[in-house]
Amino acid sequence: MLLLLATAGTSAFAQDASASTAPATAPAPAASPATIDMEDRQMLLQVSRKIRAFISELEEISDAIPGAPSDVYPDINRRYNSAKLRWNTYYQSYQGFIADHERLMQEVADYGQVDEALVAAMTELKSKMDAQTEFRESVGYIESQDSLYIRMFKQANALSMSQRTQSELEKLKGKEQLLFAEIQEKYDKAKAAVELVPSLQPEMDKLEDHFIVIKNTSAKIQEAAYKPFIQRIKDYLLGLAAVAVVLMFISMMQSKLKAAKQLKENAKQMMEGLGKKDDDYPCI
Repeated sequence: MLLLLATAGTSAFAQDASASTAPATAPAPAASPATIDMEDRQMLLQVSRKIRAFISELEEISDAIPGAPSDVYPDINRRYNSAKLRWNTYYQSYQGFIADHERLMQEVADYGQVDEALVAAMTELKSKMDAQTEFRESVGYIESQDSLYIRMFKQANALSMSQRTQSELEKLKGKEQLLFAEIQEKYDKAKAAVELVPSLQPEMDKLEDHFIVIKNTSAKIQEAAYKPFIQRIKDYLLGLAAVAVVLMFISMMQSKLKAAKQLKENAKQMMEGLGKKDDDYPCI
């Protein structure tokens, strides 16, 4: 037992001795401050150029918007989304480095301003595109109601001939009221679209004439009501009388205008005759 302990102690001593005599590993040389500063400066320039390139890309998209038709919005939106995705990926990769440099932080702020202005311009362009789409839909809907209104007007007149069909007439009026309310809504949307896209005004003028015809037809349908035959005859005669009065008034006004014109012509001829007589006097 003693022999074993002695042997173990000798072995351990030998290992310590060999460890103390072994040469130590030399530490790696530290990078000099000049080298670190140069690398940081190169990285700073590289990131700065990249940020400025992203800004230039947004400015190119912005330059394509003024005066562009609204139907180019999908292409502009696609270009913007692509540029924004690449920017977000790059910024997240270098966010820590950018935060350590005031110059880069200022350039990121510049990017944000350009991006905000571009988004506002794109929003306005999309509003115009949506307005044109809304206008086309409104025009198409209103114009498609012509044949229906002709049928409803004829039905209203037919149902107003008999007292037994008054309930059907009232149902027809209710249906027409709902339909005209929808037409009115479409018309209002078309007017709002013209405010955003003034170039639609000529088409709006045509739509307005169309809308007035439908509105007048709607009023006639709502006024339709049963009247006894004698009352209808009276209304017809009163209508003829009203027309006669209007025609008589127009004829009277035409006669007055003609007389006034003749009186003016006579006065003019008289003045010309007096002027000639004055010229006949001998000059001294």
